[in-house]
Amino acid sequence: MSVIEEITNDMSNAAHFSRLDLRSGHHQIVLNEESRGVTAFTTHKGLFQWKRLPFGINSASEVFQNAIQHALQGLNGVKNIVDDIIFGGQTQKERDDNLQALLQRLRDTGLTAKKSKCLFNVDSLWFYRMILSKNGIRLDEEKVVAIKNTPAPNNVKELRSFLGLVNYYSKFSPNFSTITAPLRKLDRKKVPWTWDASHQEAFDQVKSSLSEQCMLVYYDPNRSTSVVVDSTASPVGLGAILVQHDEQGILKVIAFAGRALTVVEQRYCQTEREALACVWACEKFHLYLVGCQFTLYTDHQALEILYSAKAKQSARIQRWELHLQQYNYTVNYRSGTGNPADFLSRAPINEPSGQSIAEEYINFLTEQAIPRTITLSEVQEATKNDKELQSVGRAL
Repeated sequence: MSVIEEITNDMSNAAHFSRLDLRSGHHQIVLNEESRGVTAFTTHKGLFQWKRLPFGINSASEVFQNAIQHALQGLNGVKNIVDDIIFGGQTQKERDDNLQALLQRLRDTGLTAKKSKCLFNVDSLWFYRMILSKNGIRLDEEKVVAIKNTPAPNNVKELRSFLGLVNYYSKFSPNFSTITAPLRKLDRKKVPWTWDASHQEAFDQVKSSLSEQCMLVYYDPNRSTSVVVDSTASPVGLGAILVQHDEQGILKVIAFAGRALTVVEQRYCQTEREALACVWACEKFHLYLVGCQFTLYTDHQALEILYSAKAKQSARIQRWELHLQQYNYTVNYRSGTGNPADFLSRAPINEPSGQSIAEEYINFLTEQAIPRTITLSEVQEATKNDKELQSVGRAL
């Protein structure tokens, strides 16, 4: 399935936009005879089964997305997420040609659109809570007003609802993870609900940062791409900015990213934290960086040598370098005073913002993989009585 970043970046050269909304959504997909039986349901008049794809089935969204995406394949500048189809053109003629090709494809495939929900030939287009225009991507003004007027939460449920909304716009805020750290701390298990001045300050800063109406430009694979990363000397967080040079050579921001260090990562030496920042930033912006040449800027000069072919690294950095082998990059040193990502990691926080993928996986296993009816002591006792496991223990 396409992600928002893929679709919005495909609109980078468009100046005129349009959107089509398919009528009745999933019901436009006809089910095969052998698939209809599994959709059977009972009523007071007997058993019935669907002839078309119904809403509510677990795989319905994926099946529908794949079917529509396949039907639109090959059309210039046409993208969809579920039943929302957007397209544009750099000129009016290009947009009209794309529209005619799209309408012809809909006729050929038997798909129909709902005219009252369609929008044609506009300079800016609302799409999944963002506004697309020829200048770039910005926040939906209505959502900004809603966020700005949101009252302080009174319980964990309201806090989660607020964080879920603003997290969608985190790429528009250069220090989002740092600002929200006190709020996310309240959302943890066994943490009592206590709303104090620090939480109110973080809450107000989140609303303020998203009210500044930051404009992000579209990613262009033909332009020079750079990733600016930083990890501060005090172990608090990582920051990264994806940028490109425009026609005048001016740096334009594609996306911001930042996260705090975990408890384990805080014990890394400075060089390892800087190396971690590079790996994390590349994997964070993987969609933009894979398959293209880019420059990785860091304020730690030693990385120019460590991430080179002749360097002798520690085992940890060697493992990280294996992750970076899928990218085509060069490491350049930039002093901290001229590093725009420096602020993203230097703003102090009390607790790390999250866990690594490995830690999340281990926590998932400990919470989900062991049946609830078996205690840890029972597992230990059974291990002692198992000859094979005892042999393994002695071998280790």
